[in-house]
Amino acid sequence: MVKRNRGLGFYFLMIALALFFIYMINGAWADRETYRYSEFIEDLNANEIVKIEIQQNSEVPTGAVNVTLKSAEEKTLYVTDTKEVEELLQDKNFTDYEVNDVMRESWFVTTLLPILMLGAIMFVFFIIMNNQAAGGGGNKVVNFGKSRAKMTTGDQKKVTFKNVAGLDEEKEELKEIVDFLKNPKKYI
Repeated sequence: MVKRNRGLGFYFLMIALALFFIYMINGAWADRETYRYSEFIEDLNANEIVKIEIQQNSEVPTGAVNVTLKSAEEKTLYVTDTKEVEELLQDKNFTDYEVNDVMRESWFVTTLLPILMLGAIMFVFFIIMNNQAAGGGGNKVVNFGKSRAKMTTGDQKKVTFKNVAGLDEEKEELKEIVDFLKNPKKYI
């Protein structure tokens, strides 16, 4: 039982590492400070902005506006339409901005990584099933449906009523069972 629990700890560790890896890839660990559109307009009107970089997403026209303030602080504003931001900057005569090309997603992240993760999950599942089939898990998955009956021959000992001599209640129960098997209509 102790050996079995030690193996479960390994699997929990593998699952935790996989979840942490997915968490890191999605960028959820980054501490993002919210920067609102109204704050962006206030900073633009107050001439607090030194540089603006507009980064479009692959789902155009959405994107991110990276703002560098005079205090050397950098903030990111996520917008639904980058063209509106460009028009606003042109209306305010702000010329120090650049628009970057649409970011391409990595082939590794979009294609190879999901395949590798699925393969790892299937590998762990295969190992668990093999351990259970070998008797490590207690469940005999491979032996499902196999009969546990043992073949007996006429030479082997037979148990008779004489073998249970002195056990009156057991004798009576056995006689009732034999009688039921011979005459089941009698008990209906």
